[in-house]
Amino acid sequence: MMNLLTPAQLVEKYTFLSRSAVYGACRDGLLSFYRIPSGHGKRGKYLINEADFLTWLESLHHVNGVEGDEPLSHIR
Repeated sequence: MMNLLTPAQLVEKYTFLSRSAVYGACRDGLLSFYRIPSGHGKRGKYLINEADFLTWLESLHHVNGVEGDEPLSHIR
């Protein structure tokens, strides 16, 4: 089952992150998301699968300036 969270919920759960970083990753195509329309010309709500978020976060991991391969399983 998917655990869908809004950017605000992700930031609340992973306090080291900013909402603008999450929105930027979505905008840049680095983080997949669902966009639920809210009607009447509004932008709608972004929903992000937490597993997709953690995969994206893993892709940012660098060791000594080089991409690493150690998982961030301790933050789950």
